[in-house]
Amino acid sequence: MKKHFLTALSLGLLASASLSVFAQSPSTPADVDSRLKALEDQSGRLHYFGLLHVSDQMWNSTGSFKGTDTFFGDSGHVPEVGLDLFLTYKVNENWKVVLEEEAVRSFRSGGYGTSPKDEGTAAGNQMLDQMYAQGTYGPVTLTAGKWDYVPCYGAVLNMADRAMSGVQVAVGKEYYAKLSYGYLRQNWTGAPLNPNLVSLGSWSTEGVVAGQAATITFNGGDNHYTALEAGAALLPKLNVKAAYHRISTPGGVSPTITLADNTVIHTGPTDSTSFNLWEVGADTTVIPGVRLWATYEQSNADTQNKMYMGGFDIGHPDFKHAGAWHLSMRYVKEEANSSVGPCNDWWITGINMANRTFNGIEGPQLFASYTLQKNVNFMVWAGSSKATNGADGHQKTAKLCMNFFF
Repeated sequence: MKKHFLTALSLGLLASASLSVFAQSPSTPADVDSRLKALEDQSGRLHYFGLLHVSDQMWNSTGSFKGTDTFFGDSGHVPEVGLDLFLTYKVNENWKVVLEEEAVRSFRSGGYGTSPKDEGTAAGNQMLDQMYAQGTYGPVTLTAGKWDYVPCYGAVLNMADRAMSGVQVAVGKEYYAKLSYGYLRQNWTGAPLNPNLVSLGSWSTEGVVAGQAATITFNGGDNHYTALEAGAALLPKLNVKAAYHRISTPGGVSPTITLADNTVIHTGPTDSTSFNLWEVGADTTVIPGVRLWATYEQSNADTQNKMYMGGFDIGHPDFKHAGAWHLSMRYVKEEANSSVGPCNDWWITGINMANRTFNGIEGPQLFASYTLQKNVNFMVWAGSSKATNGADGHQKTAKLCMNFFF
């Protein structure tokens, strides 16, 4: 979306760099006009899009799900306001640079992802959410940087994970293939990754294990990530997708736990660790106005290594036209050792943030949106989960949000 003030801003910035050129020789009015036109063309390469969102999220966690929120307790709500800004600069006819910056503040604490005592501070997620270059070279599309990579149907990585940093080579559209290599982040950035498969880095924290105070120490390294994804439109209304993922780290993913009585518990290996994951799924629009989809994913972990997810979408998100609506429902069974990022799209995810454990999630999830006026949209998300590994308890959460697009 172009904005006139961006032209003025760009002219001011670019003009300072052009002063030496103007000073080299006297300029006629025609010279000045032609140079100003060049600067306007340059500013036309810059586009932006954004939204202000005001929300309130409620949750209730019991049993093994207690501890999934360490800041506001096992039940409650968090009202927030946030600004999400996207900038795109067109380098040339083939390349662009994209930047996304998001800032969120809790009404209750003044921060986000920090302890209430750290009022006004911002956690690690208050960094560049996306920053990458993308372009084409012949039939190949290249991407480099940090971006929201959602392979297949989001069973292994989804947008909330904000995880991928590296490079990607892609070819094709109706029949396509993508090869990605890089790194996954280690810790909490908007939504935590699964600590059973992904290294959380090298650090320690305090928690409660077996009813005792404990020191939980992680000795992980970088999360090296490789993915090969392919898809095809087999029929006019049927698509299939498949992907292979490999995650490896020179350190271990499981922590060493030292209880208050100095008993040391080793819950897993501390040397190099790697996991392979496979995903295959399909979607169809054979029913007019409805998209049906399902996917299956599995890792090579010894137990709790499968994931099933499927659902339907009616309508599509449209914030420009009043009365537009969208409804999406899905059922998720994500076992504890099956996926990188728990498919619970908001930050109440099922991961116990006190001791970094994940028992899997299973249950229904709903997303709906309705456009009240042009660029003013109301959204609701809700989910109910139980553990997949026999652990007790449940987690229920709902989020209401008003979006103002600009």
